[in-house]
Amino acid sequence: MLAAAEVVLVAVRAGALLGVVTAHVTPVLHRPEPVGRLTALVVAEAARRRGVGRALVEAAEELVAARGCGLIEVTSNRRLVDAHAFYERLGYEATSLRFKKTLHGSVG
Repeated sequence: MLAAAEVVLVAVRAGALLGVVTAHVTPVLHRPEPVGRLTALVVAEAARRRGVGRALVEAAEELVAARGCGLIEVTSNRRLVDAHAFYERLGYEATSLRFKKTLHGSVG
């Protein structure tokens, strides 16, 4: 990820990994500026509700904004209701549906 200039940030306290966020910058034809996307956010269960996730997201937002993004988005599984509430508290809004298709021979 680092070789591809992806954003990877970690939160560490007293040598313990508390969380990680990854983000990607995508130039798109339909917007005047690239779009940032949070591609992963994981916070250790013991560190949740202590500002770690918020700090990671805010740091990722700053970095993709510095790379010229005028918008940041995140995709979250429909079942992750607590995650949806978290993103809404940070000012994110639900705007669209995401569709996927697994390609033959693909790993994921």
